[in-house]
Amino acid sequence: MKYLAIILTTILLIFSFESKGQSAEITYTYYSDTSEVGMDREIEFPIIFTENSTIDSILNKNIRRDILFDTLTSPIDSVLSNMVSGASSFYLVSKITFNKKNIISILVTCEHCGGNCSDYQEAFVYSLDSGNRLFISDVIDSSLFYREVVKNDVNEQYRKSIKRILNLKDSCDNCNESDLDNFDFFIAKITQQRNEFAISSFCLYEDSIKIIDECPFNRIDSNMCPEVEFIYKYTNLAKYLKIEL
Repeated sequence: MKYLAIILTTILLIFSFESKGQSAEITYTYYSDTSEVGMDREIEFPIIFTENSTIDSILNKNIRRDILFDTLTSPIDSVLSNMVSGASSFYLVSKITFNKKNIISILVTCEHCGGNCSDYQEAFVYSLDSGNRLFISDVIDSSLFYREVVKNDVNEQYRKSIKRILNLKDSCDNCNESDLDNFDFFIAKITQQRNEFAISSFCLYEDSIKIIDECPFNRIDSNMCPEVEFIYKYTNLAKYLKIEL
């Protein structure tokens, strides 16, 4: 029994050591403003806790700066209130998509309606060791990954999008000159975005990485956008990964 207790204690210590700092605890700050008739404005913002208060301070300041464009000079409630000010509707939610191996990945979805409605997704990845943001080049050999994998997928999706718009233009019997100019604008904008594409926003999941591109158009014209998400399984990325995921 004595030796069994020693063995069990050793196993528990090893497990504790290996798992320490692997993930973080998350709570949320909620902000809701429905005081005006017809208004629906809500924010769900994460607060991250590790076992290190110094890291927590760095990490949560970085998250506030990145997600809320916050200068950290005002209380969080004032920052959230200012974000929704002037919007007829506003929705921002932060989803934790990866929380282990000393890394946390946050996917932010935002919708803003004023005169027009627009929405976007952006992802933020952080080290739980330092509290600093991780960029794609920290996780993967991004240059090689782009040249060998992503570039072809991007070009294909943008080609399909341009072809679809050209077909709409050609089949538009009742289009006036302004309508035709709009089609040309969409094609020019998409071509520019394809030519300037770079891997910037990415999101980590349990089994895959998602590269996020941004649609350059308002929601009313979002059907003109190419595919803006490219998902790749880790099992197919061993050649490119710099860290274990």
